Amino acid sequence: MTSTANHSLLRVLSWNLRFQGFGKRIDGITQTIDSENADVLTFQEVSAKHSQDFFTRLEKMGYRYLHYAWRGTQFESGSPVRHGVLIAAKHKLEVLGKWIDKAKFPDLFAHVRVSSPLFKNGIEFVTAHIPNGSGYGWIKIEHFRVLSEALISAPYCPRILTGDFNEPQAFMTSGQIVSFEGKIKENGGVNVSGQYSKNTPEGIPQKNAEWGRSVRSVLSSHAHGMKNVYDHMHGMHPTPVTHIVKGNKERCFDHGFASRHCKVIDSGYHHGWRKSGLSDHSALWFEIRPQPTPPMIIWDEK
Repeated sequence: MTSTANHSLLRVLSWNLRFQGFGKRIDGITQTIDSENADVLTFQEVSAKHSQDFFTRLEKMGYRYLHYAWRGTQFESGSPVRHGVLIAAKHKLEVLGKWIDKAKFPDLFAHVRVSSPLFKNGIEFVTAHIPNGSGYGWIKIEHFRVLSEALISAPYCPRILTGDFNEPQAFMTSGQIVSFEGKIKENGGVNVSGQYSKNTPEGIPQKNAEWGRSVRSVLSSHAHGMKNVYDHMHGMHPTPVTHIVKGNKERCFDHGFASRHCKVIDSGYHHGWRKSGLSDHSALWFEIRPQPTPPMIIWDEK
């Protein structure tokens, strides 16, 4: 971890704060955030009930500019979503993201441009909390697709993507990203045959293979051109454990990506924050600075 006093770097902190019981942990969470001295914060599962108290605390820490995506979108039962994603910064930000209206739960996406002095025209931040598949079924994939379309069609400019994606099942040493509807075989292959039917459009079953393609359209760097900030510095083997799911199974759900306009200086996870009970997710931190970019397309000589 490099010095937080280095003003030539932009330090980012991304963390799923776990909205259940947030009020009881808010003191410890805010003290921990303050000690990090990040320039930009991207959070998932920020409790709507405690949001105003949290905003006041963030402002006292110097995060005067923020965008909270919570809208209170209702479930079919009529009850509202109780949390949303948040982006907070020490410099002015502009809210973007008309594409977010396409999502069933727009509370789970945020898109802004931060006026960082390091980036001449600012730098975009997108943060996402993709719903889990066990509870929401194909709605999870619909959110991946909304995000993927936005990333692929976005202008070529400095951009950061962070979030809790509830994927993948595994990063294999072969380099494959295996989603939850893929079954890893003993010979190393992945079975993606079969269909999926929970919460699919009009109840029409969808191919399991489409689940995996949708996940990789966001988590694979080749889909949108942004590098995974942890993988870029350390590789994914061994894979960092950022969350423990039912059955005491290890998962790495929390990721960050940076466009080619950004040189990643360092990155890592605060696993101790999860193990101490501040949240059920590890926090991701990374530091970047601007770097020159080549033309978008370069051909060799004929």
